[in-house]
Amino acid sequence: MSKGIDRRQATRLLVAAAAGTVAGTPTWALGQAPRYFEWRPCGAGHVAIGGGGNALLWPTPFGAVLIDTKIDALGSTMRREAEAVAGRLAAVIVTHHHSDHAGGIPAFSADLPVHSQSRGVGRRVVAGRELKERFVGGVPDLMERLLADAPQRVAALVRADIQAYARAVGRRDVQSFAANVTFKFEDELEAGDDVIQLRHSGRGHTDNDAWVRIPEANVLHTGDLVFNGTHPFIDVDTGATTSGWQRSLSEIIEACDADTIVVPGHGEVTDVEGVRAQWEYFERLREAVQAGIDAGRNRKEVIAAVPPFFAQLPERHAAENLDIVFDELGG
Repeated sequence: MSKGIDRRQATRLLVAAAAGTVAGTPTWALGQAPRYFEWRPCGAGHVAIGGGGNALLWPTPFGAVLIDTKIDALGSTMRREAEAVAGRLAAVIVTHHHSDHAGGIPAFSADLPVHSQSRGVGRRVVAGRELKERFVGGVPDLMERLLADAPQRVAALVRADIQAYARAVGRRDVQSFAANVTFKFEDELEAGDDVIQLRHSGRGHTDNDAWVRIPEANVLHTGDLVFNGTHPFIDVDTGATTSGWQRSLSEIIEACDADTIVVPGHGEVTDVEGVRAQWEYFERLREAVQAGIDAGRNRKEVIAAVPPFFAQLPERHAAENLDIVFDELGG
């Protein structure tokens, strides 16, 4: 059951959004607006690529639901483009507290229900305090990094968004950086005949991962429980464990069939085989590390003995993940 705003209130907000009583930018003025993110069709919705983890924008009879909000300074950009693509927004879901998925929350939390697993709220409040300090001097380095690959037609618009964020961030209440509707293990967001299911299966990538299922459409957003085509980031500082991660993946696999569309936190949209590949990654990783431990190798030697299947993946997080699993296995 939701806390803060209960399920009935969240549903009323969806209805209000459909009736035009929740504030939003008129979409008729945005149809031709240039876009920073790449918006790819995904079933009846769209996946936004770039500027953080994959975000899914899903239409409902009462307005669109946005799953994940991109990085800190791009929340306003995300909201403008989401409304241009799908019309008025009704609700937001964040899959976990990391800033590349939840950083844009302040652009939504004042007038929309923003849902997350309950542990994510405290972590976002901490992040908000850090951001208020970090942006005191502006964001020139961040700005240039974000704009480096931006199409020229949109660079000035996004620059203005980032500058406005930098000016306002110090005045924000830290609670605005966090979700205002929480759940512990499961919840549902109801919109007419549509149901969007939120699930938390325990510690995995973090201690507050949510995966989101739209049963009628056979679409599922895993957040960072799936990194497709790359090494995952195992955030041990916020409770991640590879065994817990596999338990979460097993529940996701059970919710899929051969036709399920799976939106990962990072990488290309996939299917249930992409989820299985993530489960198998941890199995093979632990087997490789355990073999090294059994052979009497120390930590440095285990990390240096790169498993053959790593050759298929980019190098980032490779050594780090071997190190983490070495500790998990008591090496």
